[in-house]
Amino acid sequence: MRVLTIVTMLALVSSAAGEQFWVEYDASCGLYPEEVGWNRLAMAGGAERSLEGGVLTLDGLSSTAIVDNYDMLHPMELAPGESFVMQWRVRVDEVHGFADPAVDVLCEGYGRVALDYSETSIYSLFENVRIDFDPHVFHDYSLISTDMVKYSLQIDGKVAHVGQFAAISHASAVGWGDTTSGASSLSSWSYVRFGVVPEPSNALIMTCACLAAFPLLAQRARRNNHETTQMCHPGTLWQPTGY
Repeated sequence: MRVLTIVTMLALVSSAAGEQFWVEYDASCGLYPEEVGWNRLAMAGGAERSLEGGVLTLDGLSSTAIVDNYDMLHPMELAPGESFVMQWRVRVDEVHGFADPAVDVLCEGYGRVALDYSETSIYSLFENVRIDFDPHVFHDYSLISTDMVKYSLQIDGKVAHVGQFAAISHASAVGWGDTTSGASSLSSWSYVRFGVVPEPSNALIMTCACLAAFPLLAQRARRNNHETTQMCHPGTLWQPTGY
């Protein structure tokens, strides 16, 4: 069972809807996510956690009942010329069960993207699409959307999938971590960051071209540091890297 809890965190959100913002968690700060503003959901005692070498390790292998998930509520309204960007770096070492580590993006009035990990691939839950990657090594991921309807998923700077938000969401939030009750996993996270930013240069222009080609790419897919490294204030614009 997939578990994602979005709590009332408006007190932590200082910027109004429609404003640009950039929020990040970087494990090299030496703090756990809940210490820098993320909500933690820990079930069955949560994962065994460690912070070492700039990496947050979540070890939930001892029980399939363990959930150790982090989420944050934040408005995500896009003005013309703006994009939503989420970036994360993770290595999935071991998964028992269908899938366990995951990343979620929800946008109020639009929909949701749910990306579930196995040791060798990402499964887009609502699209029934699987995207393969090289196993047991760190990868850098970016999810980019210019309209919160379509999105591009990049792995190590290359477009790996173009998809669509699904269903309707009644909150705007992101979530990540050990999210599944009924599966177990061992994963390591370097950073997670997200925000609404100005549309950048050629990388995003290429992404937009891919979004226009969504039906063909989706069909093919089915075939197959911020210097203090703590959470940035949501009202402050920080330029994302690598997209």
